[in-house]
Amino acid sequence: MQLKNKYNLLLTKHLPADSKFNHYSSFFQIKNFFISSIPLIRVSPLKSFLILILMHCYLDSSAQFILKGVVKDAETLHVLPGASVIADNSLSACITDENGKFEFDKLKPGLHAIVVSYVGYQMKSISINLNKNSEIEIALKLSVLDKDAALVTAYRADVNSGMVFTTIDKEEISKVNLGQDIPYILAMQPSVVNTSDAGTGIGYTGIRIRGSDASRINVTINGIPLNDPESQQLYWVDLPDLASSLNNIQITRGAGTSVNGSGAFGAGIDLQTDKFNAQPFGEFTLGGGSFNSFKRNFKAGTGLINNHFAFEARLSKITSDGYIDRATAGLHSYFLSGGYYSNKTSVRMNLISGSEKTYQAWNGVPESRIKNDVAGMNAFIDRNYLDSADAHNLLNSGRTYNYFTYSNQIDNYNQNHYQLFLTQSITEKLNLNVASFYTHGKGYYEEYQKSQDYSQYNMSYPVIGSDTIFTTNLVRQKWLDNNFYGGTISFLYDNHSLIKLTMGGSYFHYDGRHYNTVTWAEFAGIYQPGYEYYNDLANKNDGNAFIKANYKLKIGRAHV
Repeated sequence: MQLKNKYNLLLTKHLPADSKFNHYSSFFQIKNFFISSIPLIRVSPLKSFLILILMHCYLDSSAQFILKGVVKDAETLHVLPGASVIADNSLSACITDENGKFEFDKLKPGLHAIVVSYVGYQMKSISINLNKNSEIEIALKLSVLDKDAALVTAYRADVNSGMVFTTIDKEEISKVNLGQDIPYILAMQPSVVNTSDAGTGIGYTGIRIRGSDASRINVTINGIPLNDPESQQLYWVDLPDLASSLNNIQITRGAGTSVNGSGAFGAGIDLQTDKFNAQPFGEFTLGGGSFNSFKRNFKAGTGLINNHFAFEARLSKITSDGYIDRATAGLHSYFLSGGYYSNKTSVRMNLISGSEKTYQAWNGVPESRIKNDVAGMNAFIDRNYLDSADAHNLLNSGRTYNYFTYSNQIDNYNQNHYQLFLTQSITEKLNLNVASFYTHGKGYYEEYQKSQDYSQYNMSYPVIGSDTIFTTNLVRQKWLDNNFYGGTISFLYDNHSLIKLTMGGSYFHYDGRHYNTVTWAEFAGIYQPGYEYYNDLANKNDGNAFIKANYKLKIGRAHV
């Protein structure tokens, strides 16, 4: 018998589902093919018997079987598309499809080691003795890093809550995250209308849902109130590039799940920051657009250290000239997060910081200016008592008109958010969630004012020679220095069958100091630059408690 060897090389592309970057690994599989050439010669019966035994053994050893399977979440039984499945120490690998299914079609008989991994879940390894075509089901358990999910369960809507809601995941956010504020991330959602002072979505932006303005929308970040405690308004500009650190956003329409902060008459928006990544990663993003708009973003994470610790960071800078005249924006922010995780306990701390320096463009553009209606613009000049300089600005600026022309007509503000979270599994069915926070903000906006009466600034009328001066052009700054802190607590009971019960409460305190100064006056009199003409303190305490329950009714089917 003549023996010839032939080698077949198999190259497989493997992209792990939990990888932050594209990794390519080569796997090699060598197969031996025996081609026998048997001459027509006489052989003894014993030799014939031995040849038949050898051929049977060879055919049996070269048999190949198909192994099919599906990967699911161990608790919800939802399929997991994109999971990595590796057989026999990386000799074969594949990725589960959109239905969570995988298939190996050329496995030899015998024992095989199958390893399955998926981001956010514990890796699982099984052994299977293959002697025929088989199908298996593999259930993965959430890793310790997914304890953050329990934190938001207490105040978020789900399919059993009977509320109208939309959840936007990280992938959807990344598709529209061009450096603009959250209202532009949500622009394509039903019933949402957004606005931008500068016309680019960078700088001051606003949002309405079902016609309700921001003061009637309850906004939280990881369950902590984000609305301004005094006005209930939202200043998204204070947290630039926040979308780059979000895992998902949930919108509830109507009277939603407002268990924290102000009531949600029009809608609720909850922002959940990124979950920790089990693998180390780093990424840099550079983007640009119209009106000299640029975004620079760097993110990095340590992955899970010693199976208990994880740290992540983000640094962002966004600049834009704006569509509206002089509506420039210079925005900086960073996000730092660190956590400890075990099977029953997770502790996480976030620091979110943002600073903005934007030129004021909040007066808008008159309709007559947009339509180039000269008669309408002259009427606007008359009823608003514009002087010749302001009238010239309106008539000659075009659609990008901005009323403000003072070179330092800016808003300059910094805000820091400190958040601490504890999640404790008391039993398999009962979880405790505790959150505490401290938010500090300080800054001012500066503006040029014409013909201001001294009495409005608690200033005496200066006398120059024999003339008394009653009005002056001046520059003023309006400052805000505030503190907002408090905590929330909730207990979640879920028997994973019929009953889901949540109860808890929160307490918040706000104190803010408002003070205004004159930095320059054309006729200063006896007053020095920095003169403080207004000072006021604001204090607010807010507490609430809540309880909610879901019960699944068992309704039998009628038989006809």
